[in-house]
Amino acid sequence: MLSIVIPSLGHDHLAETLNNIEASTIQPDEIIVCLPKKYILSKKIKNIKGLKILYSEVKGQVIQRIIGIRSAKNKIIMQLDDDIQLDKMCIEELLNINESLEGKNVFGPELLYNFSGKPISHHVKKKSILTDILYTVLLGAKYGKNRLGTMTKEGICFGLDPEYFSNDIVFCDWLPGGCILGKKENFIDYNFYPYEGKAYCEDILNSILRTNNNIKHYYVKKGKAFTLREDTNIDVSRYKAEIRIRKYINKINHGSHLKFFIWRSYFYYKTMKNLYLNRQNL
Repeated sequence: MLSIVIPSLGHDHLAETLNNIEASTIQPDEIIVCLPKKYILSKKIKNIKGLKILYSEVKGQVIQRIIGIRSAKNKIIMQLDDDIQLDKMCIEELLNINESLEGKNVFGPELLYNFSGKPISHHVKKKSILTDILYTVLLGAKYGKNRLGTMTKEGICFGLDPEYFSNDIVFCDWLPGGCILGKKENFIDYNFYPYEGKAYCEDILNSILRTNNNIKHYYVKKGKAFTLREDTNIDVSRYKAEIRIRKYINKINHGSHLKFFIWRSYFYYKTMKNLYLNRQNL
């Protein structure tokens, strides 16, 4: 019925992710964990029904996930990061929506921070005038809460804050890659990521490729999942890696080079400002 695909390095937090799956109201009959060759599973991971371990010759989230997707035996797949913990009803809610909606679709849950319980996508009502001018006037994004869930041609994405949506499902331009469910044929099963190393913004690129294949993205409010990652600070090395892939995204999505340059300059300003503030707090 359902295959869950998890690219991983086998670290301890994978054990908690697997335990959450085991506690879900609906159980997958296959859990595929794909590790890079020579990596081993944490000793905290117990024997779980349906667990299948695969190995990749290459270390990389995108490639490892693809190996899992290709080998999945079921028509319905959930791709899951190894540090995402599912609410016990999450799988059931996503499956119910998947069965009720016809067409080429993929679905993602509401993502929250595990420690604070706050939504990852938080819309700040009172942004600075500079930020609103940048997003709305220069980048052509919708104004205020209307931009939530959208993506500009330059690949600049805005998350969905659940506070602003009463519907059970909401159409959106993109989905975070941490947890997505859909039919197997609606997942990208080739190596679409052009660089080695950590795959920054792979979910944006993946969403664009799905959209180009006429696959629609939906946010499911009743489905809930939690991430361990709450540190949003960015350093110079990450900034460079992220800008490199975003330049690629801007190119393949036929975005404006000028708009991208303006956004990149603003992003650099925020990065340097955060680094300065962090050093001041040391």
